[in-house]
Amino acid sequence: VEVAKAEELKAGKAEEDSFQVWRRAQAQAILAEQEALNIKGDEVAGKRLKELLVTDQAEAAQRRATSSRLWEQKQAQDARREKARALIMGKASAKMKEINTVA
Repeated sequence: VEVAKAEELKAGKAEEDSFQVWRRAQAQAILAEQEALNIKGDEVAGKRLKELLVTDQAEAAQRRATSSRLWEQKQAQDARREKARALIMGKASAKMKEINTVA
């Protein structure tokens, strides 16, 4: 009877060991699959970040170009305004001299 129990325990232990080995293999396979998905996810995220960076750089370049163009337009407008002011002041000064010499 004891020999039968010992054989039964050995068989149970062997089944338990093989089940544990199977479970461990399954867990390792799941972990490997998750790691592969994480790597793929990281690659996709990396590509997306690169796309966003390129888009952001293009938008920044466009903003700089627009800002530069607007600044040049403002400078040209200021120059025209200053030229007109000088012309008006010159005419006013000439008129004042004319008035002063006549009086």
